[in-house]
Amino acid sequence: MQKDNEELMKQKALFEEQEIEIKYLETRVQELFDLIKYQKNKIMSTFLRILPERELIQSLILTHLEFIRFKK
Repeated sequence: MQKDNEELMKQKALFEEQEIEIKYLETRVQELFDLIKYQKNKIMSTFLRILPERELIQSLILTHLEFIRFKK
């Protein structure tokens, strides 16, 4: 009986440790989702800021590609 009781206590302690670990991991996952959302918003705001200069950027890219092609 005491052996069964000790086994139950060990299982309970293990379960509690796992529960704490799961809560920690859930918190980390949420932090990472928030960070992804923040980074996405930063990228979008930068893109929207440079959008008016889109034609200039396309021209710059084409010029750069021509330069690389002629360099070879």
